[in-house]
Amino acid sequence: MQVTDLQIKTIASNVGFRSFPSFNRQFKQLYKETPKEYHKKASKKAEPTLAFQIYMYMTENFKLDLSLSSLEKVFFTSRKNIEQALQTTFQMNARELATFIKISYTKSFIQTTSLSFSQISDLAGFTSVRSFNRAFLGEVGMTPREYKKSLPE
Repeated sequence: MQVTDLQIKTIASNVGFRSFPSFNRQFKQLYKETPKEYHKKASKKAEPTLAFQIYMYMTENFKLDLSLSSLEKVFFTSRKNIEQALQTTFQMNARELATFIKISYTKSFIQTTSLSFSQISDLAGFTSVRSFNRAFLGEVGMTPREYKKSLPE
């Protein structure tokens, strides 16, 4: 929500909500204000923080190596600074955030394409189908196959 150039509906969709009213309801329960109110406050911040710069980089380059060592080189800062910024802003470390982003993309690929899970795994930058399946299960709570079956026809 603090990436202010994105519309709230786009953000809701990117984080996996198919229903915008459902996103609004759940957001308000968690944050005690509507996404629009929160977004308005966040948009007053002028410059993106290191954490949001890293997030945007990861989102735009999800297929690449997103390890701490590669992030250090891209952002010219230490692992400690990266991890501290991500932990403070997202309550995730770099590996967790990279996995979250990759899984968000794979969910979209599963929903919108007829590609095999192996192709989706490659497309999202996972090193193997096994690591993709393990990450998907950990993030979503079901296997990619179960997720696909749970989608409405």
